[in-house]
Amino acid sequence: MVVKSHTYIATPPGETIKEQLVDRGISQKEYASNSDVVLIP
Repeated sequence: MVVKSHTYIATPPGETIKEQLVDRGISQKEYASNSDVVLIP
């Protein structure tokens, strides 16, 4: 008998983006400027 799990782990989007930036060696400012995102201090 096969039992399927319906359990999901939610990952905050900010954590995923942060990991990608670290892996690629990109700062938040670089990412924002390349994405046309306005930074609010």
